[in-house]
Amino acid sequence: MIKQMSTESMIERGTLNEFDWFLVQCTQAEMVLDVAGSLRRMRGKSALYVRLANLFREKWLDAADRIEPLLGSDISAATAIAHSLRGASATIGGIHVCDIARRIECGLRGGLVVSEEIPALRSAMGMLSAMLENLPAHGACSVARQHAE
Repeated sequence: MIKQMSTESMIERGTLNEFDWFLVQCTQAEMVLDVAGSLRRMRGKSALYVRLANLFREKWLDAADRIEPLLGSDISAATAIAHSLRGASATIGGIHVCDIARRIECGLRGGLVVSEEIPALRSAMGMLSAMLENLPAHGACSVARQHAE
């Protein structure tokens, strides 16, 4: 059985490292980024999480700019981008981005106009990007192991 420690006691004892602090911030960020859920699915492998989150930052932050011009010309390509964004954001716990990407994907598949979702996607990506800016370079984390169980 793992003893749960409060954030304050971990700070006082000096056991709260950079990744732990990142996890605490994300937990308090109104579910913009569900790192704890992602870590559970990754069985506490915080280094894997860091690698995938950094890959997400490199590949997906411009997704709205890639989807928008395709809405009037190549619905299939726009749908594919939305689908891939949905999966990538779900993997790192980007709940709000994942939800918007799902709405775009499903709307496109259903023949609906989804252009009104693009500003929401940009906004959600901005919030997610801001959270990921605080991601430590490494993934050593004691709290991650607690969330994996």
